[in-house]
Amino acid sequence: MQQKFYKHSIHYWVLSCVFLLLESCGGTQSVQYFTLDMPSLNSNNKPGKTADYLSIKQFDSGIMYHEDRLIFQGSPREVKHWNYKKWISPPSILLTEAIKRHFTNANIFKGVLDYPAAIPTRYILEGKINAFEEYDVNENWTVRVGFELRMLDVADQRYIWEGAYENQIPVKEKTANAVVKSIDEAVFAIIQQVLVELNPLFNGK
Repeated sequence: MQQKFYKHSIHYWVLSCVFLLLESCGGTQSVQYFTLDMPSLNSNNKPGKTADYLSIKQFDSGIMYHEDRLIFQGSPREVKHWNYKKWISPPSILLTEAIKRHFTNANIFKGVLDYPAAIPTRYILEGKINAFEEYDVNENWTVRVGFELRMLDVADQRYIWEGAYENQIPVKEKTANAVVKSIDEAVFAIIQQVLVELNPLFNGK
């Protein structure tokens, strides 16, 4: 009887240890979500430079940017992801929304809408993401942001403007928060450059 009890005790002890080990290993780590800095839309009623509307198509993206995990690369052929660090939406959605807000605040167009729009829009902006990640060179952390844009004049059925942009800037500290901040700065710098190029096209329209 005592031997049987001893065997049961050992069996219970082993099962308890296994359970505790699985519980400690299986604890879920909370996911940290990030977004781009989305500017608040201006509340003024200042008219645009043109009386026409612009609609923006959701950006296309390469296969690397279909998902929401933060990407980093240490070489051109190797792609890795941060664990438990994600964008709130895939980069194509975030970048499209950021550009929409910046374009709205620039007051170039009568209005900036999502494509397809419920009302006729003369201009359609299309884009494609080519880079949107942390890129490490030796021991130095940087971020790369690159995308192409082109604008269609629906009335004339021709593209009136296009541009390709890439911005690579250093990351100030080796954390996910710093990576996101640098990506945000790179995106903002490119959008401002785009707006500077577009403004003269619509002067006097």
